[in-house]
Amino acid sequence: MNGLPDPEWYEVLTDFNDNRNDFLEDRFEEILENKDDDEADELREQFGTRYDNRRSASQHRKNALTTVMGAFLNRHGDNGSIYQQTGWEFRELEPFEMDDELEADILLAKPEEGKTLLVLLLPKRESPDTVVQKSKEAVEGVENNLSIFGYQTDRDEIHSAIVVNPSRDEETNRAIDAEGGAYKQEIFVWRVFDVEDGSDDDQERKKLDYYADLDSQLQQTGPNMHLLDVLEDEVTIQRDRGILPDFFITSHHSIYLEHIVGHVVQRREDKDDGPLTHFSREEIVDYIEDTLFERGVSEEASDKTDHLLERWEQMEAITGIKDRRNDIDGTKFYRFTVNGKLSQDNVIEAVTDNYLEQTSEFYIEVEAMREALDDYRDEYGEQSTLRELASSGS
Repeated sequence: MNGLPDPEWYEVLTDFNDNRNDFLEDRFEEILENKDDDEADELREQFGTRYDNRRSASQHRKNALTTVMGAFLNRHGDNGSIYQQTGWEFRELEPFEMDDELEADILLAKPEEGKTLLVLLLPKRESPDTVVQKSKEAVEGVENNLSIFGYQTDRDEIHSAIVVNPSRDEETNRAIDAEGGAYKQEIFVWRVFDVEDGSDDDQERKKLDYYADLDSQLQQTGPNMHLLDVLEDEVTIQRDRGILPDFFITSHHSIYLEHIVGHVVQRREDKDDGPLTHFSREEIVDYIEDTLFERGVSEEASDKTDHLLERWEQMEAITGIKDRRNDIDGTKFYRFTVNGKLSQDNVIEAVTDNYLEQTSEFYIEVEAMREALDDYRDEYGEQSTLRELASSGS
């Protein structure tokens, strides 16, 4: 896997900090001070709405991915219920990662029988037409390279499933019928349902089923009749939190925060090597890499850690500290900016309690930095001149 591209906000923040000088700092403060209350409130509402939408979309994606993964898992003795019944197994996430022109979220397969099924999620705010097109292209891509996944796929055994919320099943079905073309009999609709459950065990429960209200010809051409029969019966999936990932590389930063602070306080409690709020950069890299459920993600884990720490430090959710204040392994150290003498639960609550509001203020500051940088360059010229001035201490 390759490293992650820098987010736009990260580039602005890095540019501002690398070239910090009196003009930039003064202009930044002036921009913030000149925003009237109505403008600031409008920005907070705008960024708050964006936060909610992106977090909701990220949670939707996580739920759908982990439900399908949990159903078809076959590793380390942890077998999903559908795998046990059908032999279809989860192979990998993002199987076309090395191909910029093709997309799929999950690869399911029966390699010994040459059967391949490409799973794509329907994002909350995306048209089914778009995902149907991606499904067609994915199936065609495998047709053009039958050994692309390291086993030989039978040309007649390549299929796709679009995973949707139940409210979008008919809409997606119509899109397949209208846009699927020659591949519409190879594309299926799977639905993920929430399950009301009062159990106290460490399991999350979802239901996965096959939306069978398609052209009757599908009954003759399905990828595995037994698989469709099993899915039509609404399979309840137990998603063990100890096995499936807490987040994915594209998950919302608030989801990372919730899991990372929980991981940190539990680790400090277990190892007794420092205050509950202290951690090292290396710990976060290792935790992200171990959680992502993919091989060869060390570079992505390192980049994601840098993006998160830069964001949280600017938001003053964390701050850098000297290593002499703890016995934690690592070379670069931070602490969450809350009382380290609080209980585990209270530390987690204190760190996450006002995170939406902190995020809105963060984006307001980033926009002010962007404006200050633009004003400087309009006034004084190119970036090289800016860096010279910064290095001179002006």
